[in-house]
Amino acid sequence: MILTYIEIFKKTLSIILNHASIFNLGSIRLPDFSMNNKQKYRVVCTLSFGDIYAQIMIWLIVIFISLASAVALWSSSRQIYALATVGLVLVLSLPFLLFAFVTTLLNHIEVTPIEVASSPSRSSATQQPAQATS
Repeated sequence: MILTYIEIFKKTLSIILNHASIFNLGSIRLPDFSMNNKQKYRVVCTLSFGDIYAQIMIWLIVIFISLASAVALWSSSRQIYALATVGLVLVLSLPFLLFAFVTTLLNHIEVTPIEVASSPSRSSATQQPAQATS
């Protein structure tokens, strides 16, 4: 039996909600994501550059430290060590950077239900269109 992403998501949420006391979640109700549900949802990403600025700065510091160590090790007999140091730092730090970016992004995604009465008319007061600045 092939599980869809929604079924896997529902099972994961139900496991977490069944153990809500362990995760300190309190009382949370699982929404109905079945295809029979006519409820529409609005997905908004509220991520801004300020949310990931510190992560980028820390990773740049790590990169510059690794490059500084490579330059310090760069001599006629230790060139392979310098390249290995830079490669090792990049390979070991990149998964942590990606994990930090993805978790920050997922924390800034909001899923809110849209009421049936307000869905045909789009309200311009809730969301402004993107405008170019000169």
